[in-house]
Amino acid sequence: MTWGRNGFLAAAIVLFWLSTAPLASAAQPNPLSPDPRFHVITDPGTGLALFGYDAVAYHIDQAAKPGLAAHEARFDDRLWRFASAANKAAFEADPLVYIPLFGGHDGVSVSNGNLTKGDPANFLLIGGRVALFRTEKDRDLFAADPDIRRKARENWPRVVRQLAGH
Repeated sequence: MTWGRNGFLAAAIVLFWLSTAPLASAAQPNPLSPDPRFHVITDPGTGLALFGYDAVAYHIDQAAKPGLAAHEARFDDRLWRFASAANKAAFEADPLVYIPLFGGHDGVSVSNGNLTKGDPANFLLIGGRVALFRTEKDRDLFAADPDIRRKARENWPRVVRQLAGH
């Protein structure tokens, strides 16, 4: 294979462009990213993520517990509350583990290509992640039907564009 002078020039331009291109920054999240942390349900009145529920309690206690103002942390421009200092510390150590699937939007709604905020008191632990649902019926459907779960995963990037107004 012969590159020739033009081939080396093209390779040099590509390498220069790659070395000077700005890197993605966690400080500037892409609103179209399917990453659920950028689309966590938040109380519009208080700004509390998950409407003030403790994201860690779902995993530790298998319960929906309201967080306390005494145990607050800021992550991804949202205020999160926790039922205990230990739960706050667990979240701060690895927040992405505790952010709900689909940012807390109802998985059945997402599977249908729609957005409906889940109720933090209506949850399911599935595959090591918490998922929130608008109703118990939706929770039970999501738990029982792998096709709904597959459709929700497939639809999430498109639904995120809808969420971001694109």
